[in-house]
Amino acid sequence: ILVIGVVWVRVFDEDSLSFYMTDTSVGEKLFEVRDCFTCHGIGGKDPQVTEYPHLNGQPETYLHTQIKDIRSGVRSNGMTSIMKVAVDQVRDDELREIARYLNQVD
Repeated sequence: ILVIGVVWVRVFDEDSLSFYMTDTSVGEKLFEVRDCFTCHGIGGKDPQVTEYPHLNGQPETYLHTQIKDIRSGVRSNGMTSIMKVAVDQVRDDELREIARYLNQVD
């Protein structure tokens, strides 16, 4: 059973695998440099407005997908117009690093 679990994590479950990747320093720096903390709080833990989501601990793939959907206009509900401006210039590789970092924050 242990072998099946390891194979599952390595092949299918990117979020579980990313949890064990410990180098999140790039994403943490990007979160600061891109001023994400000004709205979502340090580590995505303490949003400045109650309508803004807590980002810490969310699955990496979920965060990455949501940010990409906001940037592309696929997602346009709620306060996404503000977020769209913030992420327009963020590259995909940077989004992935930020999502990985936020996934790791307790």
